[in-house]
Amino acid sequence: ISLFFENDMIYLGEMFRTMYDNRINNFKRIRAHIFDITIRNKQIEVQVNSNDFNKEDASIQAKRYLKYIGKLPEILLTKVDTVWIHKGNNFWGGGNNNLLIHTDKGEQYIQDNIVEEILLHEATHTSLDEAWNPDSPIKMQDWLEAMNKDNIFATPYAKDYPEREDLAETFPIYYAIRFKRDNLI
Repeated sequence: ISLFFENDMIYLGEMFRTMYDNRINNFKRIRAHIFDITIRNKQIEVQVNSNDFNKEDASIQAKRYLKYIGKLPEILLTKVDTVWIHKGNNFWGGGNNNLLIHTDKGEQYIQDNIVEEILLHEATHTSLDEAWNPDSPIKMQDWLEAMNKDNIFATPYAKDYPEREDLAETFPIYYAIRFKRDNLI
């Protein structure tokens, strides 16, 4: 059940923001439609690229993806301060206290029924990677030791990039087993 309610979304206007865009693989300062929302007592600013969407379409896109973000477990929202929304058939991203969404890729994720899985992965990067990062002052030494000892990974992607992707690839599987066991095939 999503804890995002459309009536809780407040439009603040157009403002300049620095947003990452996978279409250019870089940050760019642009005008964005700004929406303020609260999910699970967590205030989040949604920034929708105004070069890609007018105000009405920006609102539609924000609502479309916030209903999925509202389903995330509280632990994965702890460090989500912003959501960036752009057009484009580019992969989504997590980190920088943010979730990055490209709407053409989003349509594909919706059609493939994997939006929740992708958001679990990306929100893990945003809210949990700091604790996982071996260079961080907060270390998950037990996780790192187990990863190196068993050499078993949830996905080939996690195996190819263990330091960066193991936690983000494992968390959706953990979540499915722990909370959605009846939905597993």
